[in-house]
Amino acid sequence: MNNIFKIAAMYIAAILSLTLYANAKTFKEKATIKDPVLTQKWCSVSAEELKDTYKTNYIVKLTDGQTKQYAALRFLAEDYDAIKTRIQEILAVDAKSQKLINALRAYYVTNSKAKTAYSKFSKIAFEKEADAKEFVQQYGGDIRDFDFTLYLAIKDLELDREFLKAKKEKRYQKGEKIYERLCEKFDPSQYDTLLDLKTDIDTKKRCGRLSSDNLQTVSLYLWEVKRFGDLEQNKNVMKVPQDAKCPVCGMFVFKYPKWAAKIVTQEHTYYFDGVKDLMKFYFNPSKFESAHKLEDFKEIRVTDYYTQKEIDGKKAFYVLHSNVFGPMGNEPIPFEKEEDAKTFLKEHYGKTMLKFDEMTETEVYGLEKLDN
Repeated sequence: MNNIFKIAAMYIAAILSLTLYANAKTFKEKATIKDPVLTQKWCSVSAEELKDTYKTNYIVKLTDGQTKQYAALRFLAEDYDAIKTRIQEILAVDAKSQKLINALRAYYVTNSKAKTAYSKFSKIAFEKEADAKEFVQQYGGDIRDFDFTLYLAIKDLELDREFLKAKKEKRYQKGEKIYERLCEKFDPSQYDTLLDLKTDIDTKKRCGRLSSDNLQTVSLYLWEVKRFGDLEQNKNVMKVPQDAKCPVCGMFVFKYPKWAAKIVTQEHTYYFDGVKDLMKFYFNPSKFESAHKLEDFKEIRVTDYYTQKEIDGKKAFYVLHSNVFGPMGNEPIPFEKEEDAKTFLKEHYGKTMLKFDEMTETEVYGLEKLDN
């Protein structure tokens, strides 16, 4: 008799599990309203179509005037170290009404059975607690606030990368074939972001007319594979270890070779994802848990914006407050030649050009304020 009860219990559990899984497949992220709010066409980090994952979208307004839109919280989390000191407002899309809401006041359902495109464990926002509870009844999960949900998203980043790894490897192979057969040959390392690269391929038709999926596929291949292969062959590019983290913001510098900078001491080399963070460290290393002093800094090396060569940072010319943003927002943009700096200053509406010794700590931190 006990065996019969056990079998019955197992059967009921299996049915419930299958029901939850079936329900999970019914959650669709694509916009169903007529006019979804899109500040741009593609996600700021992944460059995926925003309308295809609209119900999990986020919009972040920054103090330096930028607006970024993300396909999901996972991509905001990936970008968080770069923007956390400049966030003015975070908006989320209410998964039920599909209206923009204050993300900090929303209710989040985490660890539900609902499947989303980019994360192993979904994190879905609702304006009303009642709607979040209704979602939990259907899909399971826990109701959390924004801070805890963002913490989970950052914590889950490595898991999410593994979750997408197999899909991406197949996509890279397809992207390479598209590039070799259909595209004009160009250097993908000249772009600041994946979004910039994809936009350029699309607007200039560098690969002819591609479907939306093929455009994303070739863009990912160029940004995540070919870009680093080309950089390794360039002897003049700063070589950054893959595990090197910026001591100021904690970002992996290897991801941003165009902006890489470093300070060399007798015992250690510090890598930075831009001159702004390098200067913060230079002026006050103790603030970032370093015992070094100015006299310990043997070399300061930065990356020339035009040539992408590693150059002497103390001899470079820097353009400040231009309309070109680095991974940490407004940056002092370095050039080996003064004439290149002057050209950039004019073409990109820079406010000033300074030499290394002319920059002050006040000037550097002022880059994070909204320009008037």
